[in-house]
Amino acid sequence: MRVVKSQKDKAWEGLREGITKIRNARRNGDWPLLQDEFAKVNKMIETSKQLIITHNGVPGFYIKMLMEVEDSLSAALKDKEGLKKLKPVVTRALNQMKLQVKKHNDGYKEQIAD
Repeated sequence: MRVVKSQKDKAWEGLREGITKIRNARRNGDWPLLQDEFAKVNKMIETSKQLIITHNGVPGFYIKMLMEVEDSLSAALKDKEGLKKLKPVVTRALNQMKLQVKKHNDGYKEQIAD
């Protein structure tokens, strides 16, 4: 059976899948995977700009994900003992995520504050 979905539904479904992967990676402490998925989801948002403009702005679940990533990133960076135990690849990904999140979330400050 063939299911017809609107362009908006396809885009939002792809975003939700990426956000689910980000949440799982965040729970597992898999910062390299989280970094890759974060970049993919942000790229999806960029390609869906026209849909976002016509459909009441950025979806709330995306803003919630940005907030969760920022919170878990700050918690991971505060744990100095835990940082020393991480593998170099994970530490590098964590530091890169810190820069990416800081740069990226500047555009969504008002929505995150709400």
